[in-house]
Amino acid sequence: MPERKSIAKKVALRYLKYRPRSREEVKRRLIRQGFEEEVIVDTLVELEKEGWFDDFRLAKEWAEERLRTRGLSLASIHRELRRKGILEEVIEQALSEVVYNEKEVVWALLHKKDKGEKDEAYLVSLLVRRGYPYEKARDYVRVWRTKEES
Repeated sequence: MPERKSIAKKVALRYLKYRPRSREEVKRRLIRQGFEEEVIVDTLVELEKEGWFDDFRLAKEWAEERLRTRGLSLASIHRELRRKGILEEVIEQALSEVVYNEKEVVWALLHKKDKGEKDEAYLVSLLVRRGYPYEKARDYVRVWRTKEES
């Protein structure tokens, strides 16, 4: 059993090496790798004691990155964080501390994606896929287009 714990820890650390992960993500990885429940629990406790998990920091950094690079809505980011197994309270707290101006995020995304050749329907669907409600996406695109034409 000590050998299995050592192997499980190596697997977990290799997984954590690439980017921060939530405790739940590491647990799912160890389950997929076929480790026993006791080994998984012991490994997670040990990693927690060593400071490998900070779900609040992970959630906040993830949100900031997804806003900056993908232009996602807060609702989409919230769903992603939930899928990562981060607790609802932690997500809410982290998102409340993220500096977010929806209009600036949408404008940056439209500026990046619209070089004049995209039609309005494409831009609206782009925003909808990024988590914005249809009506809001349509309004943003209309304002964007009228701003671009003037």
